[in-house]
Amino acid sequence: MAKSGDILFIVFSLKPGGTQRMMVNVLNEISTENKRKILYLYNYTPESSIEKQLNKNVKVFKCERKGILKHFFRALYLLKILHAENISKIVSFAKQGTYLAIFSRLFYTSRGIPIIYRMVSVEEEINNSRFYLIKKVKHFLYVYVLCRNVKSIISQSNAMTESFSKRIPESIRKKIITINNSLQVDNILLKAQETTNIKFDFLLFVGRLTEEKNIEKIIYAYHHIHNRIKEKLVIIGEGILKKELRCLIKKLDLAEKVILLGYQENPYKYLAKAKALILFSRYEGMPNVVLESMLCKTPVIVSDFKGVKDLVIDEVTGLIVTGLDIQLLSNKMKYLIGKEQLQKNICNEAYKYILGFNELSIKNYSKILN
Repeated sequence: MAKSGDILFIVFSLKPGGTQRMMVNVLNEISTENKRKILYLYNYTPESSIEKQLNKNVKVFKCERKGILKHFFRALYLLKILHAENISKIVSFAKQGTYLAIFSRLFYTSRGIPIIYRMVSVEEEINNSRFYLIKKVKHFLYVYVLCRNVKSIISQSNAMTESFSKRIPESIRKKIITINNSLQVDNILLKAQETTNIKFDFLLFVGRLTEEKNIEKIIYAYHHIHNRIKEKLVIIGEGILKKELRCLIKKLDLAEKVILLGYQENPYKYLAKAKALILFSRYEGMPNVVLESMLCKTPVIVSDFKGVKDLVIDEVTGLIVTGLDIQLLSNKMKYLIGKEQLQKNICNEAYKYILGFNELSIKNYSKILN
């Protein structure tokens, strides 16, 4: 196995999203001693605000080929990178990127390049399908091709590790390492100080406007109490449900109370000024926005997704809503808003917790990369 050389990181793109932010956090914050960091974007999209945050010492390769032969050209580009660069380790933040790495490594077997794969979500969702047979085939390939051919598998939470471990052989189970997400603390705290043009108190959602985020249920829960609180509901993000959410807001006559802000380059300035962050997802890996909210000293109200207890202790570092219950979410919103001392206690405990949490994550990432 190669004893020296550079580290190649692989992700589909740096479009705004939790996986992409985490990739940039690792590239910017984790020291790799004398090894260079090289990044391969195999589904390149025009430069985003997240890409602009990359340290200048990260060398970036981008595959811009689209169309029916895109997978061929993505693999070909990766082969060129392995030929041109002295790669001694590959770290993939994407399932397809890991398959590309496994295939490309076949042409450089003498170099013994280890591959580290970071799971982006719970395995049931990564390999989900409407069709039973396709779902089974995807799971088989994932376990017996992808997982068997990587050196290590990074899981984002204890719950994710426990869930996946039940579905795989012992030989693969030994490869799993639980490393929670990390943050660029100084950068977030600096951006959190910026001003916004919002002049009213508000509750906040930040994330993709997609089904698993359950945003429509947040709106329904807010509708139950909107006449009893002064806070409005601000929703930051883009996604396929934007039109449907606009229709729902109009249907519920909430146009003056629920504001869709779209994508914001700096969500932290809103996080820092919100009365609470609401995350009511059906499932999550390790939601960065919860970590970021804790760092910005904003209380969080979250659903009881798998892994939530790695982050939130109910009424200590946040509030947990069980069973995706809309009425319970409404009650928790109103309850938190009316308890100023509870808000302060939660913010202080969550802030202390997240600093230690982040320090440990950075230490663990440093260990596996070096």
